[in-house]
Amino acid sequence: PWMGMLVLLVGAGFVAAIEWPSAAKTAWFLALWAGLFPLAKISWSGLDWFNDCLEVTREKVSLVQRKPLWLGEVRQDTLLSDVEQIGIQKPSFSALLFNFGNLVVRCGGAEPLVFPMARHPESIQDEIFERRAALHQQEQGREAQRRLDEVATILVPWDEARQVGYFKERKD
Repeated sequence: PWMGMLVLLVGAGFVAAIEWPSAAKTAWFLALWAGLFPLAKISWSGLDWFNDCLEVTREKVSLVQRKPLWLGEVRQDTLLSDVEQIGIQKPSFSALLFNFGNLVVRCGGAEPLVFPMARHPESIQDEIFERRAALHQQEQGREAQRRLDEVATILVPWDEARQVGYFKERKD
């Protein structure tokens, strides 16, 4: 809509310059000022998109949406272990061509994190899955170590009792 308005205003300035030469400067001045608004809107949107980031750490996934000129920040976090599904949406042909897409991280029961127009969303998806697998493997290692410690707490007293002769051989 704003692009159509810009074309309309520039066209009106051109027609006004032809029809009323004395008003040409005023018409072009108004068309120029009217054209600055869409340019400012495009610049603001670009800066707003550029400031957004998705942080993936060992334990959590964070979507950080920052406004330009430090006017605000919104942070959404979820634990990496709560991530259930990661979807990619490529809404247009240009997104498909330039490898941009909306990354949707679905968490158990919570509102999904949507990272709009992420660059190379497949590589981000792979990175999250790799970190999640590493976290799962680390948790399994901790659980195995906990079980070994439990067995050791049982076997150490048993071995000490055996060495002092607490257990006697039975003769049947």
